[in-house]
This record gives sequence, C-alpha cells and structure tokens, in this order.
Amino acid sequence: MSSLYDLIVIGGGPAGCRTAQIAAQNGMKTLLFERNRIGGICLHSGCIPTKSLLFGAKMLNFACNDAHKYGIVDHQSKYDIDSAQRAKNKAVRIIEASLTESLAKLGVEVISSQAKVAGCDKDAFVITADGSTYKSRRIMIACGSSPVVPPISGVEQAIKSGHAVFPEAYLNSAYAHRETVIVGCGATGLELAYLANATGSKVTVIDDAEVVCQDFDREIISGLLDELGDLGISIIPGANITRVSPGVIYLATSAGEKDVSADVVILAAGRRASLSGLGLESVSLPLKDGAVAVDARMRTQVPGIYAAGDAVGRELFAHTAYREAEVAVNDMIGKQDSMDYGAVPRVIYTEPEAAGVGYTLTSAQAADIEAVERSVPMRRSGRFIAENDGKSGVFKMVLDRNNTIIGVHALGHNASELIAAGAMMVALKLDVGTAKKVIFPHPSYGELISECLID
Repeated sequence: MSSLYDLIVIGGGPAGCRTAQIAAQNGMKTLLFERNRIGGICLHSGCIPTKSLLFGAKMLNFACNDAHKYGIVDHQSKYDIDSAQRAKNKAVRIIEASLTESLAKLGVEVISSQAKVAGCDKDAFVITADGSTYKSRRIMIACGSSPVVPPISGVEQAIKSGHAVFPEAYLNSAYAHRETVIVGCGATGLELAYLANATGSKVTVIDDAEVVCQDFDREIISGLLDELGDLGISIIPGANITRVSPGVIYLATSAGEKDVSADVVILAAGRRASLSGLGLESVSLPLKDGAVAVDARMRTQVPGIYAAGDAVGRELFAHTAYREAEVAVNDMIGKQDSMDYGAVPRVIYTEPEAAGVGYTLTSAQAADIEAVERSVPMRRSGRFIAENDGKSGVFKMVLDRNNTIIGVHALGHNASELIAAGAMMVALKLDVGTAKKVIFPHPSYGELISECLID
C-alpha cells in the first residue's frame, strides 16, 4: 500500500505532465500514471512528429520551387524518407527525455501502468494498477483521446488489411504512396495532405461537411484551399463516402456518384476522449457527449476530481491542455483562476500557414457584437517580401465598438508565430491605443500588427 498522495494524475500527455509539474512545484505529493510513454499522443504520434515531417516537406517544396530565386542553383531536391524519420524520432527522444527529467527533478513519481479508479475510502480516492492500490486526496483525469472510426462500409476491413490507417500509423510509416485519400478536412487532414503531396503522392481530401474548418476566418481558409489546390491537392467538401474497397473509395456528392483510387486511406475524421476502462463509474462521475463534464475551473461534479486536455472534449490542442492544467492546479491550491476558451489559438501548419484566435467578423456579428475588421496584406511586411518572393497572404484584426481587439487571423508564412502575439492581445483584451505603443523589430512579421493597428 502506497502512502496517501495529494494528487494522482491519470495520463502523461500534455495535460497530465503539466498538471503534475505545477502541482509538484506547489508542494503537492504527486503520482502520475502513463500506460505508454511520457508525452502522450502529442509528442509521439501527433504534434511534434507532424511538425518535424512538415518542416522537411516545406524545405523540399522550397528547394524545388523557390530556392533558385535566392541564388541557390546547385542543390539536390530528393526526399529521403528514412532521414526524415530519423530527424523526427530524434526530436521526440529529446523532448521525452527533457519531460522525464523535469518530472523527476520536481519529485513526481511516475508509474508506467494503466490506472483505474476503484472508488472512495473515507476522505481519499482509491486507484488500482497492476494489482497495487494507491490513495489520493485528488485525481486529475488526463487520459487523452483516440481516433474516431468513421461509420463507412468496409472501413473496418480496410483497417485490418492496412489499406486504411490512422494519422499516427501514417506518420511512422514510409508513406511512399502513389495515390492518397484523406478522410477529414480539418487541420490534421490538411497537414497530412501537404506532407503526402510534397513527397510525391496524388492527394484527395474528402469531408462530409460543406464548410471546411468552420472555426477559421472564411477568407483565410479560402486562400489556404486555393494555395493547396495550386499544389495539386484535390479537396472535396460536402461528400459522403459510401464504401471503402481495396484500392478505391466510393463517394456520393452533389454532382453524383464517383470513385477515387487510393493506395492508402488516412482516417483523420476526429478524435474522442479515451475513457474506457478508467472505472469512472465507481465514483459516479458524469459524462457529457462522451467526455468528462467540467466547469470553468476544470472541476468535475465529484469534489476532488478534475479533468483536462482531450478528456474534456473542448479544444483538442496541447496548448489548451497546458492552460487547463494550470487552471485546475490553481483551483486545488485555492488560487482564483478560470478557463477562457475564447483566446485559444488555432493553426494549420501547412505552407502557407493559417492561424486564428478569438472572434472572426462573422462570429462576432452572430453573437450580436458590434465589430469591424481591419486587414492588411502580408506584403506590408518588408521581411515577408524579402523572404517570400511571389507569395501573398493576409493579416487581419477584429475590433469591437470600444476598439478592443477581439480577434486576430492570418494566412501566410510564419502565421503561427504571428498568432502568438494575437492570442496575447485577445486574452489581455488590449485596446488599439494600448497595442499601438508596442514597438516591433524591423524588419519582422510582427510589424504587420502595427500596420494593421494604424491602417
């Protein structure tokens, strides 16, 4: 029997690791369970692997299409998948080692096992794992998520045969396919489409939704889809996949039936919380739409139990999970805090990148907020022109009637870095007058912010 813990964390992904780190920093005796590897899906088969492989794909596209514009005329433009995989795996190992070291230095006990909630014993929760029992005053549910299997005829057989794969498996494969079909037109689907296209595959992206990436600004997404189309990526929204067969999938569209050939089908149709086998019924923990129901302080309806990350099913991003973890621990130690989902940035890491945070003009108007939009082309930045010959993009802000910045959106190279400043302005509810006082280095992409503010 282990001693009584202040906090037991179930899940070692972004939400779980960050919760354990902050709790330990605040003097809490903390135990973390992770059944696989520290870092979770984000580190091992999601965010980090994708970005490493996308970086190589972007460099390949630059070498093939743009390097000569900058005096690079004697170069190779061949893609070596094995080298790309080694670079990806090295990045993962470095980050995993850093996380493991951080947890150890903070005194967080880590157990590689599947944990299960087994009820309550007086004033403590009971957790079991591999035949051992542990007790804690509090629990953090940070179990992550698993991919959705779309209800398509033949898809189960396709998964078994390897014809259909989930993004995690694709990123760890040789992905040397002539024809790739991606089911799901969200950020993950579009990023994988860019990767597959850059490495020589004919790519088709299919989604049953008529509106692609509906949380993004419409002009931003329209521009991105045009750019991807220019690369040869075919995107078919508003289509229902009726059947998956070896080498081909069948669609029903507004224009009629059609079939698309594919060596591989990547299933990027979303994710849902992985709650099976956690024993949450033993403490009568209520769920909502298949996820753990929490309030703005990340508290569940069972006092002492918290949840964060994909387990709560709100914004399935690692950066959201980090903030949710901080909010939860602050509540545990009696510090006033709450989660603001209105300031969560969204990014599609293709080239160009698309990014946004806060309200779009359309969503503000739908919420009966009196708002205006300011927009400048990316080419208003001298550095953008210097580094992106022949490229374009847009940067825009949404202001309410008090000139408070309530939304920031961008399409172009480095949009993900620009949106970090945008997220800060939205979160802090900066007004134009205050934001204008910030001095940005010249030349930089950040100058687009001041250009937009004075436009």
